[in-house]
Order: sequence, then C-alpha cells, then structure tokens
Amino acid sequence: MSLATIGAMYTGAIISSAFLLKKPSTAYLPSGWTPPPVTGTSGLNVNTSTVMKTPQFWLLFTTSTLLATGGMGLMSVAKPMIGEVFTSSMPGLVTAAFASSYLMAMAGGNLAGRLGWAAVSDKIGRRATFNVFTLGAVPIFASLPYTITQVVSNPDGPLAPV
Repeated sequence: MSLATIGAMYTGAIISSAFLLKKPSTAYLPSGWTPPPVTGTSGLNVNTSTVMKTPQFWLLFTTSTLLATGGMGLMSVAKPMIGEVFTSSMPGLVTAAFASSYLMAMAGGNLAGRLGWAAVSDKIGRRATFNVFTLGAVPIFASLPYTITQVVSNPDGPLAPV
C-alpha cells in the first residue's frame, strides 16, 4: 500500500509539474546569450525523426538504463540485504533502525549523485560524463571480489582489523 501511495504522489507531482512547463516563443533569447552563427550543417544536431536510428542514441540509452536499473535494484533490497548479510558479522549493531538509516543514506547519495552529476555534466559535457560513468565503474566492479573477501574472511566483523 505504501508503494502505491508514493507512486501516486510521484505521479501527481510529475503531471502537475508538466502542466506548469511552457514552450518559449520562437523569438525568445536568454539575456546575455548570442546565438552562434549558422554556417551550414555542423553535424552536432540530429533530427528527432532519425535519432533513434543512430548507434550513439542506443549506447547512451543502454548506459543510462543500466545505471538507473542497478541503483534502483540495489535500493529495493537494501534493507533486507543489510540485515541478512551483516547481522552475523556485526551483531548488536545491525538493527531495523540501522538498516533503515542505511537505506535513507543510499537514497540521499542517489539524490546527491543525480544533482551533482547533472552539474558536472553541464561543465564537462554529456559525452564526457557518460564516459566517466562507464569507465569509472570498471575499477569499482573489479574491486568487489577483493572487498567481499575481506568482509567474509574477517570473523570479527568488517570493522575489526584483518
């Protein structure tokens, strides 16, 4: 029931926000902005009717979808996962309140990442940002077997020295 409630709240917020958006007039120019001179086809713009036929669109779409799916998938099981995985290695520390706080910290990090990466994307460009996402994930995922081994092989818990 709570998932349906939050879904309805998100839907209401998105739909009401969509009604507040207005398309500017064709003569509108932001103050202080001078449009670049038009010199033929620059090759940087793709017509909306052909964009889905380009491999770049599908690569960006796939990267974005996998990033979002992975994060949301992890957050959907974070509370039970922290309870099942870490209760034996950190007895007394992992409670329902701790697991809920862990989930809220993940959600806060998700929000901060979305806002932070949007700001980075504005500075370094969309393509460079997606490259950082994709290539930056490689060392993180490559280090997981080592990290998991360190947690599992330490009977005193992950906070004790190995």
